Amino acid sequence: MRLWRSTWINQITAGDNWVVCSGSEAGRRELSGKDRPDFDFGGSVVMRKIGTHSVLLAGQKSGVVMALDPQEKGKILWQTKVGQGGLLGDIEWGIAADEQNVYVPVSEVNVKPDG
Repeated sequence: MRLWRSTWINQITAGDNWVVCSGSEAGRRELSGKDRPDFDFGGSVVMRKIGTHSVLLAGQKSGVVMALDPQEKGKILWQTKVGQGGLLGDIEWGIAADEQNVYVPVSEVNVKPDG
């Protein structure tokens, strides 16, 4: 597999929120006045070849798994919703892939924030 050096940023979910999960603050959200989702990426991406093209496979806490093109600044090539998404769930701890399939752990945990 050919490795290359590339620097780019692609914010998949605009206005994404961050959930604080430590000590007595477990489940509390920093909302800044808006009820926004916490749909960041809770695990590492997987690099795979599809044909002759390398792609990055990523699982988002929204319950969506997607393929990103690292040579096109993270352009989404395809995406599939595999879970409902939630405050502390869906795809949280990483994914795996072989030549044919992407394996995605789905956690349907819903936690209501205090207050």
